[in-house]
Amino acid sequence: NIKITAYNNLGNSYSAFTKRDGSFIIFAPGENTYHLRMKNVFGSNYSIMQNDISVYVSDTTESRVVFDVVENSRKISFKKARPDIPDSLMNRPLKIKVLPGEIYENGEDRTVNNDSIPEIDLNTHLVDIVPMSKGMIYVVIKETDSKTDAVALMSIVKENGLKTYLGFDAENEIYYVFTRTFNKRQEAQKEIIRIELLGIEDAKIIKF
Repeated sequence: NIKITAYNNLGNSYSAFTKRDGSFIIFAPGENTYHLRMKNVFGSNYSIMQNDISVYVSDTTESRVVFDVVENSRKISFKKARPDIPDSLMNRPLKIKVLPGEIYENGEDRTVNNDSIPEIDLNTHLVDIVPMSKGMIYVVIKETDSKTDAVALMSIVKENGLKTYLGFDAENEIYYVFTRTFNKRQEAQKEIIRIELLGIEDAKIIKF
């Protein structure tokens, strides 16, 4: 009895509830691309591997969609091995090079540079991370190894009316800020055009 919603870019949406065995059937007009979304009713201990699945529905065919839900505690994170530091290096005295400069107190009379970039404390842990799925096509606007940078960009583009998701490639430890996923490159190219109209020119298509 989990609600599944299929929606398209025209603002139309069609819903259905899963049966006892977890299956569901949604009837929707053909010759259109739909995005299927399932609400995570399993709690914070579980994650949906991919949501908002993009499917093109022709006039007479059926499309099969499967949502993969995994238990977070069963995920295995592999960290890169680091070489051990020899004891001989630990016992060596450290050399610190002091550069010329001025020392001042941060008093109340210190002037503030209004043109400087403000420091924003971002709550990066509040952003849901979506594992990148093999074989899927993504429209990516940024890839970085810094989660903070990725979340900062998501905040900026959100103000311009662009909804994005944070993907993560655990094998290469890279974060991806993407808009949607597709099964066909032709549909992804249309998304690139839509993003460029919003003033974002660095978007690209990536297939995993």
